[in-house]
Order: sequence, then structure tokens, then C-alpha cells
Amino acid sequence: MAAVDGLSVANGADTAGCQTQEAITLASLLARRQVWQWRVAPQPVAGIATGIRALDAVLPMGGWPAAALSELLVPVWGLTELQLLWPVLARLSRAGGRVVLVAPPFVPFAGAWQRAGVDLSRLVVIGAAGASGAADALWAFEQCLRSGSCAAVVGWLAGADHAALRRLQVAADHGQCLALAMRPARHAAQPSPAALRLQLRPDGCVQVLKCRGGPVPAQPVALAAHERTLPWGGFSSGHGVACGQHVAENDAATATATATASAIATATAAATPSAGTPAPLAMRC
Repeated sequence: MAAVDGLSVANGADTAGCQTQEAITLASLLARRQVWQWRVAPQPVAGIATGIRALDAVLPMGGWPAAALSELLVPVWGLTELQLLWPVLARLSRAGGRVVLVAPPFVPFAGAWQRAGVDLSRLVVIGAAGASGAADALWAFEQCLRSGSCAAVVGWLAGADHAALRRLQVAADHGQCLALAMRPARHAAQPSPAALRLQLRPDGCVQVLKCRGGPVPAQPVALAAHERTLPWGGFSSGHGVACGQHVAENDAATATATATASAIATATAAATPSAGTPAPLAMRC
């Protein structure tokens, strides 16, 4: 009996030792991220409708990802991007949200933006030019996103690497802001942290390259004729005029927009750049 008891005790000790060894092994594997651990998937967040039904229908979130970076790859500045942007910018501005344009390639034409439904009193234009223009634009883009005072920030980024785009994505989430980055089409083959990537084609179609929350549609989305072109352009023909200005239809609109620019400058003043960081740009409409 004693032998049996001894055997029983020995077996119990061996079992405890195995359990301890197993627990240690699993803990170490989990610490090294060598074992997949099941988690409850977060519920998908509804997107912000683009205003273009055919496009909203194929996007997993039903529109632009909220509080995230979306990327539009265009062959030529001013070709089609405004027709994609105006519906959501008009809706957000009419709801009282501030809309910021960072480094637009040409002079935004106020008459066209008004006809598209955008409230000019909620529109701010930030110009970036010169040797430091690209760095200034990225800095201004990020600060506006982080400020928490903007509904949407649109930026034309000729040069932005993966790290810069990642900062914009994080800033959009931090400020709960819709971020829309225009980039040259040559970057389509490069990886990007953007939640949504759309390539605008010269034939008026939109190809979805990446979309968070679902599969990428195999077929491009054809825009209707009225969505591809409008009888008025979004930019004026005054290419020689410095970016950061636009042709307003009346002095009242200009005064209101200038006051809005001052408000956003105050809102982002707390985010003072560190040494070596480009200084904030003057903002004028």
C-alpha cells in the first residue's frame, strides 16, 4: 500500500511538473509571438459616404474610412479628384465642419466650390512653395489632422515616403479626422499604410487598389459623365498666382475664410514644431 501510495505521489509530482513545464513553454511562446492567439474581431466602423453611389456600393465601409488616411493616385493634378472630393467636402462643410486644403497645385476657384455645395466660410487653404514646400506641406497636413478641429484635410503630396504616410494615418486617428492625400499615379505600385487607396484613370474609371475591412473589388468603378466632368473647373487658370490664394466672388467670403484660417492657426498653435521642424505656414484664402 505504501508502495502504491508512493507511486501515486510520484505520479502526481510528475504530472504537476509536466503542467508547470507546459505552462512555462506556452507563456514563452506567446511572449515571442510564435503562437496565434484568438481575439474577438472589432466591429467594423461605418465609413463616410463619398456621395458617388457606384463607389460607395463596392467599398466595405460604404465610403471613405472615418478617422483614417485615404489615398487618391492621379495621373495629372486636377483631372478628376475634385469630382470625387466635392460631395463629401460639401456635406461636411455645410454641417459646420472645417475643411482644409494643403498645397493645392493650382488656385482653387471659389465659384466652382460654391456651386459644388461647399461652404466657403468653412474652407481654409494652406499654401506651400519653395525648396521646403514638400516638407512644409507634410508638417501642416499632420498638424491639422492632430488638432481635432478639422472635419477633413485634403493634401496634394508630390513627395511622401512610407514613414510620412504612416504619421498622417496616426494623426488622422488621433484627431478623428478624414484625411485625403492626392499623390502621383507612379506611386500606385508602392506599399502604403493608407486605409483606402484609389487610382483615378484617364478614362474616368476608379480602380480600388486597397480597402480596409473587405476584399478589393476586381473591376474598376466607372463614374457617370456628370461625375467625371463639370461645366466649371475647380481650379482657376491663374497658374502664376501663389498657392494659398483663391479667387473669391465677394469680399465677404474672403473675409470669412480668412477668419477661419486664423481660427485653425490658433487651434494648431499648441503643436509647436521642435528644432529642425519646418515652421507653420501662413494660411490665406
